[in-house]
Amino acid sequence: MASHYLVPRIARERGLSQQLLGPIFSSALAGLMVGYLVLSPLSDRFGHKRVLVAATVSFALCTLAAVRSGTVTELVVLRFLTGLGSAGRWASAASAALPARCSPVRRSGPAGVRARCLRHVDAHARRRAGGVGAR
Repeated sequence: MASHYLVPRIARERGLSQQLLGPIFSSALAGLMVGYLVLSPLSDRFGHKRVLVAATVSFALCTLAAVRSGTVTELVVLRFLTGLGSAGRWASAASAALPARCSPVRRSGPAGVRARCLRHVDAHARRRAGGVGAR
């Protein structure tokens, strides 16, 4: 990750000890974990598009707000919320791609195009996850 190379510089610029950076960077991972567990079922219930848009907007806003954070506590909370938003984007996209994997490829019209596009998104996500089940 690029953040590992930037940790000393971030610590100097913010005047933080490197020990404080552990909770800051781990809070994003905690947000990812909670987000995957909570937002994936919400995506199924309220619709993938709604959750995907909301998660993307919250991810962007929290990332921008984290740049302007004044305290370590504020930064930890914003990084956690950024992790939630990131998880919501991936959970919603993966949930939307699952039906495409189970549906026939040779559909005609917009449904067939959508199924093929979602298959591509799903295959790309699996390749990024380390090739698990990649075609």
